[in-house]
Amino acid sequence: MNKFKGTQGEWFTDHDDDVADETGEIIAIVLGGARENRLEDARLISAAPDLLEALQDLSSRAEIYVNTSKAKEAIAKALGK
Repeated sequence: MNKFKGTQGEWFTDHDDDVADETGEIIAIVLGGARENRLEDARLISAAPDLLEALQDLSSRAEIYVNTSKAKEAIAKALGK
């Protein structure tokens, strides 16, 4: 399984709808779109490392049962491949 090389550790949404790591360093600033959607967008971004890890695990387990090409494409996109 390829390892994510970006900011490690837990990501969370701070009080300004930004995404920060566990030390409080800002990873992403959510701009644009409707103000009321920024918190939801930030929450999705902050879940990205967990989603990637879960998708990698699920893809490796499911490939013997189903076509996992879309999952593998999404993983490759997230890992910059």
